[in-house]
Amino acid sequence: VMTVFSTAEAILAGNVENAETLNVKANMNYGDVLTVNTGAAGGIAGVNVSLAATFFQGEAEASITGNANITSNNLTELNVTTTGRTNSTVAVGSLAAGAAGVNAGVGLAVNHPTVRSNNDKNVVVDSAKAALTVKHDFEANADGYILSIAGGAVAVGTSVVVVINKLNAESYIGHSSD
Repeated sequence: VMTVFSTAEAILAGNVENAETLNVKANMNYGDVLTVNTGAAGGIAGVNVSLAATFFQGEAEASITGNANITSNNLTELNVTTTGRTNSTVAVGSLAAGAAGVNAGVGLAVNHPTVRSNNDKNVVVDSAKAALTVKHDFEANADGYILSIAGGAVAVGTSVVVVINKLNAESYIGHSSD
């Protein structure tokens, strides 16, 4: 079993009086979180059970919050961005052989990141030339792989992989949908 929890935050909660470009960026790039489990059994009665689970839950947030005042006359770009990539992968292999060969493999892969990019409702941007961009560029994937081999006079093999990929992503100005 592999469990990973991660948090990435980039938060501007104060005032900005002079800037040409202002970037508030959070990045959570976990790549692949992988769990592999294999097992083999043999003999007169070969019995094997393989279990594996991968669970990833993380939060990434880029925001301008509170009562921030951004009052730069030189400001041309204001970017609030959350980026990243997470993959949760599980692989289960089971092998049983004998006069009676029985195997079972069970795998679970869960990828559940929460991503937010926001400019809160009380933030004041007072700059005639500023272009405000609030966005996220985030990829979340979950994969499962199985291999099951049973052999013998009586051979039974079964495998199950459950994959759950649930990305909760929001980019907003003002109020969240929560």
